[in-house]
Amino acid sequence: SSGINAEWPLRPGAIRRVYQRAVMMPLSNVEQLWRDYSTFEQNVNEIIAKKLLEERSRDYQNARRVAKDYEATTRGLIRGAPALPPQNNGDERAQIEKRKKYRLRLCVDTTA
Repeated sequence: SSGINAEWPLRPGAIRRVYQRAVMMPLSNVEQLWRDYSTFEQNVNEIIAKKLLEERSRDYQNARRVAKDYEATTRGLIRGAPALPPQNNGDERAQIEKRKKYRLRLCVDTTA
């Protein structure tokens, strides 16, 4: 019984750390994670919630920007397409162009 009460103060801190790491990652659902994190902080302590959210806002905005950029770059790209001999049709040419843009984007991201 006393073990449960002794662990309770650590639990919000552990959950907070997970949220804070997650909202920094450019995931497709980073906006929902931010809303969930904001709600969590408001429920834990309204007084310090604003300060904690302001501290993480820049990291979240950057992750959101990168996620949206990645989504725009890969939209329409068929990632699981099998490697087949080229047929030189319109769909294939469109995929080749999208893959070129994607590779170029990867090169720019890794050199920046």
